[in-house]
Amino acid sequence: FGSSSVQILCIEACAPSVCKSSVAMVCECQWGLTTMIFGFIIVCAAGVFSFFPVVLDLFKYDWYIMLCWAWFILGASLLSFGCIYECLGCQPQGRWAKSREEASETGDVASAPTPYVMIS
Repeated sequence: FGSSSVQILCIEACAPSVCKSSVAMVCECQWGLTTMIFGFIIVCAAGVFSFFPVVLDLFKYDWYIMLCWAWFILGASLLSFGCIYECLGCQPQGRWAKSREEASETGDVASAPTPYVMIS
């Protein structure tokens, strides 16, 4: 047995209802897009907080400026990681993309559903 099968057996023995729902659940997480959005928000927030010491000459403390730089670096690294993750195609395909590709591989032509006609 591999480590994942042992883990599934353990979960099944302890809590069978949890095991069935967690194994059947398909992960549709968008790690690349999410990190890009959070990175952009953090970079913008760091820029807003850096506005005070640079332009208004307020909060000219060394620790404040270092925190602004730390938040900027965190946001920039998240943004770059998200861009690289999306550009390299590291995101696994979800259930909807797989079903579309299977339909296109078989040559089936997708058609619109038949309109409903109400009989009066």
